[in-house]
Amino acid sequence: MLGINGLDPSWRGCMLAIAVRRTSQSARTAHIWQRLAAHISAGNRLRTRLEALSNGGVDPLSQAEAVLTPNGKVEHATGPAEPRDAREALREALARIDAARSEGEDARRCVDLWHGLVGGRWSLVDHFERDGKRYYLAHKNDPELAADRELTPRERLVLGYAELGNSNKLISYSLGLSSSTVSTLLGRARKKLGMRG
Repeated sequence: MLGINGLDPSWRGCMLAIAVRRTSQSARTAHIWQRLAAHISAGNRLRTRLEALSNGGVDPLSQAEAVLTPNGKVEHATGPAEPRDAREALREALARIDAARSEGEDARRCVDLWHGLVGGRWSLVDHFERDGKRYYLAHKNDPELAADRELTPRERLVLGYAELGNSNKLISYSLGLSSSTVSTLLGRARKKLGMRG
């Protein structure tokens, strides 16, 4: 059996088990499965959030923090998506998603391009208007963790992924943050909690 851990630091998500003929997987295959697990976790969180909005009578479209055209133009941004650097991160992520979709045969390159989250906060979702016009919606989709007065929300998030056994590279991929940012956040969190590196 091949196990895929799609849990996030809130300990919500799913785990999949797949029957396989091989008793071991190549490092390349393991790399791809780890990154797919980040997408499974993000997809499960997003499905749950959007379903809760719909069940509460709220149009999920109205809760998108940004609306982008397929060519990356930000049509609308609100809250944390308004600053220039956030808008640029969303545009870059959309370009990577487009490149991953057109990549074709190289599965590893595809999953390396399409990160689990954008800027540690958003998932980009296809949206089609009734007239067939296509947009991408940026929905807040980071795991929600219990508050800790000692740690910032980002430090809690990175530490939570590390506690699940994820490497810094996988944490970086899952959150759409740079590896150096992950290392810095993890170091600060451990220092504040009196933990050794």
